[in-house]
This record gives sequence, structure tokens and C-alpha cells, in this order.
Amino acid sequence: MKKNHSLTFPIFILAFYALIIGVVCLAMRLYELVNFPVGICFEVIGWCILFAVLTITSWAKSNKSAYQISLIFTTLIYTVVLDAVNLLLIDKTDNGGFVILHLILLFVYCLVSIPMVIEGKR
Repeated sequence: MKKNHSLTFPIFILAFYALIIGVVCLAMRLYELVNFPVGICFEVIGWCILFAVLTITSWAKSNKSAYQISLIFTTLIYTVVLDAVNLLLIDKTDNGGFVILHLILLFVYCLVSIPMVIEGKR
């Protein structure tokens, strides 16, 4: 029963985040831009990462809260930077540069977060 309640928080956070992104996209008419599909694709990747991190840390049975807090903080920073890149550069960057920028950002996030997960599992 406890595991069902622990999924409520990540689902609520993810739904609220998706609602905010949807309203911003509609209000700023971002759906008309050429880079919109790329931006939404990487937003979905960000949503999946955020959901996975929140779910894993809520189900974790270890008492290593330092790695959990730093992983959540790193994921939140990645999400904020991802949103800033999407909002500020979606109309100023060509399609190839936009994809490469997102891939570099995702690579840096993985470079920082994967060692945290490995050290937290030990």
C-alpha cells in the first residue's frame, strides 16, 4: 500500500510540470516554430528523467539521503536549464544546432548524474 502512495507525488509533479509547459507553449505560440518538435522531444525526455528520479528516490530503501538529494537537485537544475534553452533559443537557433545543444546538455547531465547513482547504490 505504501508504494501506491509514493507514486502519487511524482505523478502530481509531472502532471503539473506538463501543464505549465503546455500553457507556455500555447501562450507564446511556440508550436508554430520549426524547432518545436525537437524542443518537445527533449522536454519529454526531461519529464521521463524527472519521473524516474522522483520514483526511484521515493522507493529507495537505503538511508543514503545525500546522494538522493544531490541527484534530485541535479535533475531539477537540468530541467530548469532545459526549459531556459527551449524558451530562449527555440527561435534563434537552426534545427541542427538546437539538436546538438540539447544532446550536449543531456550528455553533461548524464556525466554528472550517473556517477551519483553508482555511488549511491554501493
